[in-house]
Amino acid sequence: MSALRDVLTAFEQSSGPISLQRLAQQLDISPPVLEDMIHFWVRKGKVRETGDAETCNTCGSVRGCPFVMNLPRRFELVRDGETTAPHCHHLLNQG
Repeated sequence: MSALRDVLTAFEQSSGPISLQRLAQQLDISPPVLEDMIHFWVRKGKVRETGDAETCNTCGSVRGCPFVMNLPRRFELVRDGETTAPHCHHLLNQG
């Protein structure tokens, strides 16, 4: 089986979102290479980045706000009948 297919299989077997770092360790693939593989599946509509970031209630920003913690990037499988859009609409407004 190819490494690219292994990435999709890992998402299919996961019960929820997986962090890039955790999946890189699990599959023994460097994070930059894994990120490219994940983006292949994102373009194909099979995987999406989850919207785990929180919006600051003070300034309304996600990026650049000192009060919002940077969480690890997480991805999840797009199940049949679901859209590839992120769960949180505010991610669409990130620069």
